[in-house]
Amino acid sequence: MKNVLEFLESDAEKFPDKVAFKDENTAVTYNELLCQTRSIGTYISRLVNKRNSPVAVYLDKSPKVISAMLGVVYSGNFYVIIDSEMPCERINKIFSTLHPCA
Repeated sequence: MKNVLEFLESDAEKFPDKVAFKDENTAVTYNELLCQTRSIGTYISRLVNKRNSPVAVYLDKSPKVISAMLGVVYSGNFYVIIDSEMPCERINKIFSTLHPCA
């Protein structure tokens, strides 16, 4: 295997109903994770029509962050995590430095 997406695809095939990530409110199986990440990747690809560009991921810490991160990778771009608890000044500095495409 060469990358994290191949690991996900392999695990989704072997263990589709096994929980991949969970928190106190949500559980995501490998199959659900694979479907979510592919959907996010497709959406980003259609939205920005770019590759190898930064995509800002602004979410509270949850299993959704994993789906978003891997979805960005599926789109051919790279993610930058923006913690929802960061001060606005820090977030603005990150955005002005990176100029994320999405």
